Amino acid sequence: MTMTVSYQAVECTYTDPLLGNYRAYAIVCRDLDGAQLALLDDFSADRAEAEAFAAQITAADLDPIHLTDAACDFLYLQYAVQ
Repeated sequence: MTMTVSYQAVECTYTDPLLGNYRAYAIVCRDLDGAQLALLDDFSADRAEAEAFAAQITAADLDPIHLTDAACDFLYLQYAVQ
């Protein structure tokens, strides 16, 4: 199977009225030419978690239209299911 997109965790700085400035990881989707197709801001403050998610959805060749749903499912499985 040929991958058509890749996902990467990217460190970003955000500003929140209560938290002030903080760093977290966004998930960026790019096509094979490097053009950005999708961006999911402020996914996680945990680099390893963001990189693991990006690797999973890259391997699955996830269509960018499903990025938000996949992120919700991933975080639910990480934190809500005990």
